[in-house]
Amino acid sequence: MARSGRGDRGYSAAGEAKNLEKACLEADPERIYLPMLEGLPYMMNTRQVAEALNVTAQEIRKLLNGGELRGTRVGTTWIVPKPQLLRYLYENHNYPRD
Repeated sequence: MARSGRGDRGYSAAGEAKNLEKACLEADPERIYLPMLEGLPYMMNTRQVAEALNVTAQEIRKLLNGGELRGTRVGTTWIVPKPQLLRYLYENHNYPRD
């Protein structure tokens, strides 16, 4: 039996989905921005992030290059995980909170 490379437990798509959902909920604990990003992929390029936020991809690259928004470079392409985008939105936008 082949191992998945993820320890002794093996890979579970349901378990992975639960972990991804948990990371998103932790990044936006008040669920302010999560509905806005519903339906978007877990890993997004700058164009996808820009479209979701109604800004330009250049503005997103500026945030990534400045370290304000966290992502990973794959060659010349930036990839932003949904929890990192949620964390950025939650921490940097002045949404009235109780």
